[in-house]
Amino acid sequence: MKLFHPSEPLRARFSDQFNNKGRLANCTIVRKLSGRASRRGHETHLYHVAHDDFPGQEFAVTKHSFKVETACTNPEDIFEDERPPAAPAASLSQEDPNLNLRESRSNAEPSVLVPTGRGLSASEVAELRDQGIEVDDDNEPLPENVGADSLPSPEGTWADLRQCRRNMAGGRFDKGKWLHHPWSQVSQYSEFKLFEMTFPMSYIRDVVIPVTNAHLTSETNIKEFVVWLGCVFFMSCYQGIGDRRLWWSLQPISLTEGAPYRLGVYMSRKRWEDICTALRYTLRPAPDFVDKFHPIRELQDAFNEHYKNEYCRGWWNCLDESMSVWYNKFCPGFMCVPRKPHPFGNEYHTICDGELDGPSNPILWHAEIQEGKDRPVQLGPKKYDEKGKTVGLMCRMVEPIKSSGKCVTMDSGFNVSMGIVDMERVQGVYGQALIKKRGRYWPKGVPGDAIDDYFKDKAIGHSETLKFDFDGHPFFIHCTKGLFFIRSLKTKCAGLSLTISFYSYLQKKNM
Repeated sequence: MKLFHPSEPLRARFSDQFNNKGRLANCTIVRKLSGRASRRGHETHLYHVAHDDFPGQEFAVTKHSFKVETACTNPEDIFEDERPPAAPAASLSQEDPNLNLRESRSNAEPSVLVPTGRGLSASEVAELRDQGIEVDDDNEPLPENVGADSLPSPEGTWADLRQCRRNMAGGRFDKGKWLHHPWSQVSQYSEFKLFEMTFPMSYIRDVVIPVTNAHLTSETNIKEFVVWLGCVFFMSCYQGIGDRRLWWSLQPISLTEGAPYRLGVYMSRKRWEDICTALRYTLRPAPDFVDKFHPIRELQDAFNEHYKNEYCRGWWNCLDESMSVWYNKFCPGFMCVPRKPHPFGNEYHTICDGELDGPSNPILWHAEIQEGKDRPVQLGPKKYDEKGKTVGLMCRMVEPIKSSGKCVTMDSGFNVSMGIVDMERVQGVYGQALIKKRGRYWPKGVPGDAIDDYFKDKAIGHSETLKFDFDGHPFFIHCTKGLFFIRSLKTKCAGLSLTISFYSYLQKKNM
């Protein structure tokens, strides 16, 4: 009741409860006022409530200071900005449901509130889930790690371990490379030559152009399509130009408005819009059920197959998540990942080279879109999903380097002990994942509190390895004490190597 305004009538009537953080039940929301924007860019709201014991009196209270126990059932009485959006009608047709948006000449308006900074509050996450939006929150434990706090912590021994199982098994340290393009030549390639090397051009030539031509009155070819695609890439380099027609405007170029260049010398506006409208991505026949991802499955398969045949992965790789930004919550697979700088859109699980030294570059060589609740049940579970959602994903992502003895580093979102075990047992790949406490759970098989106690009196920069067994499998946790927390890495291939530069950095910070 202390959060109600004015609070004097409540203090006078409920003096004992008021001082003991009492709650006022059976209130009715009568109106709502919108206020200034908050620090995150969200509009604040103030609700006015009434109570039968105080006739003619309204109390102002913020959204986060009360809980709705009985929701309004009459749609006309719900505040306009809180009414759920009308769901799009289901259709068994595989024709593009966003055809009208594709034919439009302006950017689509966002249907979600876009935060101004990284991260969302707990109430914002709950609000998104109430709207039916899937949220991948790193403050919540992975499904395979739920209940880890009730398990006994594994017992192990501490050691300054320098030997590596991978090295002892004869593991090589090959860097990533293109099979038909030496790095010395790649550095001299033009932007278009790099695009030809990194993108499956056969997919454009054999799939995209034929299926797009079926919807064009005048057929296109590979040369014209590349020009069209170049216009798309060029426009994406500039923000704030909502109307695409401005790129073909006949008005003189202005420093204060419109597009900074004109694309009419490369392609007419009508031709560019015709190709936009006719663009299709697959020749595969549509299934007899609704599959929102059917148009792009062939593209994803072509991308992964291209890198499987054209690129030789290095010995060290990194598995992570990447975001493709969307602000339309009706986009298939739409979800929110609060820890990302751009949290809304499609989430892709991606894996790339992790070796940055030498002539090679961190090439992304495998990607898989997160389908979430939009995956059709008719397709059944994905490969290895019988091992668990996260474990199955880990096994699928490393399948292109199966039996290679290479190493994959992952963030805490993949820290599942049995997943790391199966990466070695099923795929012949060594896995290691960053350790982070998610909520009140440490990952299964990680004695996190014991590690904190052990390093409590250690100097900054001190490093040791904890050796232990998990379900009969040897594990190693490499730990280094930093300024504010202990950086820990769970791995199957031991070998603690603390670089001089990192150690010097930690010592300098402590001075």
